[in-house]
Amino acid sequence: MEYNWTKILMKNMLSKITLAAVCMMLAVFTSCKKDDISTPNTGGGTGSGGDEPTVVLSTLTTASITNITATTALCGGNVTSDGNGNVTARGVCWSTSTAPTIENSHTADSAGTGSFTSPINGLTEATIYYVRAYATNEKGTAYGEQKSFTTELNDELLLEVYS
Repeated sequence: MEYNWTKILMKNMLSKITLAAVCMMLAVFTSCKKDDISTPNTGGGTGSGGDEPTVVLSTLTTASITNITATTALCGGNVTSDGNGNVTARGVCWSTSTAPTIENSHTADSAGTGSFTSPINGLTEATIYYVRAYATNEKGTAYGEQKSFTTELNDELLLEVYS
């Protein structure tokens, strides 16, 4: 009886490769974790595991600028949503450049939601300023829309120069 060793070795090797492939597939399938398909938390409620609502940035508007003088003005804002967090700081920020942030001059007007008024002091006469309301919660600092105004010219100085 003559054996074809090549065929026998090929069959043996093919069996081992098939066995290895089946073992690898079993390992992959059994190690996969089934996703939790319970009700997801959408930030509007407590979800399935008592999860807290998702905190997002606050929503707010910047109030009109009033009582403008050579060195002062009055502004403020309205925090209309706390973003599911605690508003820990709010006020207005201003600069002679656009898009002022709390890194620029700013007021600190308590905390929470609702309307607030902020006096802006220490301004330079006849200067254009940009102002935005801000509110800070756990997520970060949000800003209202930007507004601009120009401080008045100090008429008293002109009177003294031309008198």
